[in-house]
Amino acid sequence: MAMLARATRILPHGFTSLREWHGSRLACRAAPHPPAPPAPATDFTLLSACVRALEAGWTPSRVDTVVQVSGTSLALALRTAEAHTWLHLSWHPRHGHLGLGPPPPRRGDPLLDSHALGAVLKAQLAGLVLTRAALVLAWERLVRLDLEAPQGGSDSRRRIYLELTGRHANLAVTDSDDVILAAGHQVGPAQSAARPLQVGARYLPPPAARGLDPEQCPGLAEWQSAVQGTLGVQQAPCSCAAALAKTFRGVGSGVAGEVWEAAGEVGPQGPSRDQWAAAHAAWLRWVSAVRVGELRGAQLPDGSWRWLGAGADVQHTGSEGTCDVLHAVHAAQTTQLEEAAFEKVRQPLMKALAAALTRLERKEVSLAQAAAAGQGADATRKKADLLMAHAHLWSPGATSLEVEDWDQPGTTVTLPLDAKESAVEAAEKLYARARKVQRGAATVQPLLEAARSQIQQLRETRVLLEQLEVPADAGVLKEVQAELAEAGLLRSAKVPSTTGKRANKKPGAAPASSPRRFRSPSGLAVLVGRTSAQNETLSTRTAAAWDSPPDEDLGFCADLAAWFSSARGSTAVDVTVAWARDVSKPRGAAKGRVTVKKEMAVLQGRPDRGERWAAAAEERAAGHHADG
Repeated sequence: MAMLARATRILPHGFTSLREWHGSRLACRAAPHPPAPPAPATDFTLLSACVRALEAGWTPSRVDTVVQVSGTSLALALRTAEAHTWLHLSWHPRHGHLGLGPPPPRRGDPLLDSHALGAVLKAQLAGLVLTRAALVLAWERLVRLDLEAPQGGSDSRRRIYLELTGRHANLAVTDSDDVILAAGHQVGPAQSAARPLQVGARYLPPPAARGLDPEQCPGLAEWQSAVQGTLGVQQAPCSCAAALAKTFRGVGSGVAGEVWEAAGEVGPQGPSRDQWAAAHAAWLRWVSAVRVGELRGAQLPDGSWRWLGAGADVQHTGSEGTCDVLHAVHAAQTTQLEEAAFEKVRQPLMKALAAALTRLERKEVSLAQAAAAGQGADATRKKADLLMAHAHLWSPGATSLEVEDWDQPGTTVTLPLDAKESAVEAAEKLYARARKVQRGAATVQPLLEAARSQIQQLRETRVLLEQLEVPADAGVLKEVQAELAEAGLLRSAKVPSTTGKRANKKPGAAPASSPRRFRSPSGLAVLVGRTSAQNETLSTRTAAAWDSPPDEDLGFCADLAAWFSSARGSTAVDVTVAWARDVSKPRGAAKGRVTVKKEMAVLQGRPDRGERWAAAAEERAAGHHADG
């Protein structure tokens, strides 16, 4: 049995849902998923907590291997006598961090498998022992990891420098004399005459950030004067928190905001004397905690961190959970990075789809006009027949001929003539014109149908792209991109490539994505196709005949079919129910296109209920994952 709205098929082991039935002309846009709040930047406070947690929990530890995860990140497998983990080092301009997390994929980006940095670092670092993790300079985001061979010796010592300096972020590996052995990206004299960073050169720390040393102004008066000086030179209005972050090095926006939260709400006239004192007291607590290494932070549900007093439902760092901060930071930054990479591909695809839709819709209008002109062939042929039948009434030089209309007996019709032509000659010209128009219409009609089919497919693909979520649908995004490229719709679009010849030939490539899975009220499995290729497989290979399921299951499938369709913005959607044997793919049709030979019924699917079913299934899946 099959259901089509975004067709749902019932199988021997359950149900299958396919792409929206191509006869539906609804094209309601689905609201895209709201973006997740951005992960907080790894400021000095957070980085300091991460370094101290790594030092306390994972030194000493053996480096089993090194894997290059991406062009701006590495993963080191650490092992102690009691445990093992993966240390992730990222020098991404926006999402650089140091943290602990799950192992990287068995195979990373195929285009990076032969990257020189990954190969060099694996040879240089595997087998060494991580003995120390520390910040190199006070109030600067520069981390140094010391490694050495178990048997000792100066020649076997290595250092990793991780620079989290925004757009200039980098990573360097040196020997014990700070001679650079490898770098995330090398900086030559042409790029930086003050500090080149190349293999064979001596490593130099990056220039200090602008601002005062936070320990430089311990007294209230001088601290207040420094912040007021920043407030006074700002061209635009500047909050006290922003001024504090600009005045001193190593102060992130989160810490600055907490300092002034301790002072209470600042009025239009600026902070009062008591508010300056309260803010300064909070400032001193933060400086002292950083200096002595007693940072005790907490992560709020939105991913931000608090260091000067946290609320409930947070993850604490410190003696009770030394490495929580390392896992939390890596999870937050990785999620944000995955979303950014996902949107980097999705947004150009959406633009390419919009351009292709505009082009095809113009083509459809032009072809429809040509097809409409072809419908006038019968009227032209009728005029020629009338002229031939009444040619005996023609006289030389006549400019018209009045004859009886065969379709309406008793009435006459006037046929215009050229004074230089006879009635027979005029009729022959009309016959030729009718044949030409008819031939053109026969050629245009298949093109018009193909254009309309492509338009419907692109509309469905647009809705599909809007429904994708990170990171579960990353594989689906690649499949959709491949489908559009195969259809020739990305030829003029600048879309980042997620596949390639090398990637396609690489053994162990990531498997194709799987359909969405649900459970009906009676316990039967429901599969919902994500892409045209999946829908085609579910239509032509997976679906099979089966007994009629309970009515509640049919309604459940109809609601899901309506929700996962381009008509999800409607109140109700017609869903066609048919036996699987009556659903087939026309020869030469695009992927996911099916036709129904015989319908069983038409149900009313409710997208709002389908949304609730889908959300409930996601919550159950998340609960099972957490329990596991």
